[in-house]
Amino acid sequence: MSDEELASSFEERFEERVYLWLRKRSIARRVHNLEEWKEQLMSTLSDIQTAVTGLQQQVATLQGNQTQLGTDFAKLQQDVTTLLADYAALGGNQAIIDSIKQQLDGIGQTLASVATAQTATDASVTGEDATVSSAIAPPPSSPAPAGSGGTTTAPAPGSPAPADAPAVDPQGPIHGVGAGS
Repeated sequence: MSDEELASSFEERFEERVYLWLRKRSIARRVHNLEEWKEQLMSTLSDIQTAVTGLQQQVATLQGNQTQLGTDFAKLQQDVTTLLADYAALGGNQAIIDSIKQQLDGIGQTLASVATAQTATDASVTGEDATVSSAIAPPPSSPAPAGSGGTTTAPAPGSPAPADAPAVDPQGPIHGVGAGS
């Protein structure tokens, strides 16, 4: 083998080694970024679970309040009905009795609509239809190593360039979920 062939062979092998070293470095950086992203994801999921637990406690408290309110209203309605019957028996004004009955019916309808709204809220809080995946994006790509011309890999002569990572959202790895938590 001549010196030129030997130099050419050495240069090709050197370029291959540099390519493999840069590739290994790029993969290690991506693994590191994925691990960071996983930690952020786990933290976000923990924050979500904590929030759900708090909301479920609030729902239970509101349901207790709603039940007590319904019980109190039923007792009040009985008392008012008894008073109205006594008032009517004593010759009370029928217009006043009708007005009080209308107000009582209005309060009953309001309580019924609150109960309906509470049932819908309970379904949305405890339902499994909320997706976390829409709030999660892939990790950001890593910066290029110094002196590499802006890329993370240098393809060997005659070989195709490696595929880059999927597109990254410019807002970061997690869109506001658990931010500041």
